Amino acid sequence: MVNIKLGDTLIAFSSQDNTFLEKASADYQEFLVTGDPDFYTDFTLDSNLSPAKVKKIIRYAHSHIDGNRYYTELELIDCKLNWEIHYLSVHTQKAIFQDQVDYRLMNYLMRGIYAGVIKKSRKMPIDKHIVHGCGVAQDDKYFLFTGGSGSGKTTVAKLGGSRIVLNDEAVLMNCRDSIINISGSPLDSELPLKSKKEGPLTAIFSSACIGGKVGETKSLPSLCNVSLSGI
Repeated sequence: MVNIKLGDTLIAFSSQDNTFLEKASADYQEFLVTGDPDFYTDFTLDSNLSPAKVKKIIRYAHSHIDGNRYYTELELIDCKLNWEIHYLSVHTQKAIFQDQVDYRLMNYLMRGIYAGVIKKSRKMPIDKHIVHGCGVAQDDKYFLFTGGSGSGKTTVAKLGGSRIVLNDEAVLMNCRDSIINISGSPLDSELPLKSKKEGPLTAIFSSACIGGKVGETKSLPSLCNVSLSGI
């Protein structure tokens, strides 16, 4: 079993497939923790389809929600949820986790569990919000680059040099005592670099992607009337 911490929520992943668990341990090493999980997820993995076949099926498979069940046509993904015991069973193809498939199933699962655990189980506000953006830290300064797909977030991370990349796809954000803090998340991204480092947000840069090119980047000195550190 692999225990991954997302915000203040501990999610356990189990499977009979040891290679899957070994890969998960390596991919999320920075966020592995011990303790009693808030939620359990068990994976049953089939190996009868190749990554190329899975990638083709994903393109055309429609998803459905039926009560506490989420599934796709063509029997690619079948998830059954039990909120009473905080348990999710996932039946899918092992190939879906291969890089060439380019489908981040773990991200969808972790996001849904994270929000659901807090809303349904804890009945409390989300402690940290997941923000689509690239987080970079240098010394005691923390920067957030936001924008849609193709706007240059991963490029910023690649150009970071010796700076610490929190995550180039999704970071966590929370506000305490009128100070906005950001930290890395375990969610899968284009780059393997991830860090759980956390600190007060220094600045936000919003990139507008126009015609496939990175457009004007603007620095936002404040967010929701809350002061940013160092500005």
